[in-house]
Amino acid sequence: MSRAWIAILAGCFVLVGSSAVAHTETNAMLGTWYVVVNYDDAQAVGSDDRKRWEDKVWVFELRGTRLVWTEYSELSFKTDVGRYQTLAGGREIKSSGSWNPNKAQRAEIERGLAANPQWVRAKTLRGDVVSGYKSSGRQNRESASVIGFSQTWEIVDPGGKPAFRMRDSMSGGRSTTLEGETLYTTTSRKGEVLSGEFTRDDAQKGSFEMRRAGKIQLVAEKEVDERWQ
Repeated sequence: MSRAWIAILAGCFVLVGSSAVAHTETNAMLGTWYVVVNYDDAQAVGSDDRKRWEDKVWVFELRGTRLVWTEYSELSFKTDVGRYQTLAGGREIKSSGSWNPNKAQRAEIERGLAANPQWVRAKTLRGDVVSGYKSSGRQNRESASVIGFSQTWEIVDPGGKPAFRMRDSMSGGRSTTLEGETLYTTTSRKGEVLSGEFTRDDAQKGSFEMRRAGKIQLVAEKEVDERWQ
C-alpha cells in the first residue's frame, strides 16, 4: 500500500474517531435537569410586582448523532410551599416575587417531578460538543395572508460553561418581522449544578440555576393533585 493511501485512511480514522469522542463527551450534559429562574420584569405595571420566577425541566438525549432537547414547563411538587398564593376568592395563582426550592423540594426534584404533557416542547439539534448544537429553525412558507413562525434553539460550549439560546421569529408577506430571544448564560459550573445570567428580550433580566433531576413523569392536569393524595 502506498504512503498516500495510508495517509488518506489515517485521516478518515481521525475524523470518525474525533466525531465519536465529541458526541461521547456530551454525556456531561445528557439527562434530566431542573431549571429555576428569578428575574426582574421591566414591563411589569407596578414596581412592587417586577420580581418574578419560573421553573422548568430540560431533558437532553442523543438520537444517533442528533441531540434532542425537551422542555417541560408545567411542573407539580408534593410540597408547594412558596410556589402559589391564594386570592381573596380562594383562587390560587403563581406567587410573585423570588422563589427557590427548599430542602424538601430539592429532594423531590432528585426523585423526579410530575409534568403536564400539554406543556411540552422539543427540538432536534445538530452539531457536537466542540462546535455546539443548533436546531434548523425552518419557517413556514410565507404569503400575503400567512404569517410564518419559527424557533431556533442553540447550545454554545456544551462541554464547558454552556449558553442556552432560544430565538423566536414571526413574519408574513405584509408584516414586519418580530423577533425575541431568551438566553441562559452559565457563569459557574460546580459538579452537577450550573448557574448564571438570564435575559429575555432585554426586558427581563435575572439569574438561573440548573441542577440534576430525576426522571420526569407525565401526568394529566386533573391527575396531578391526585398523585399526592
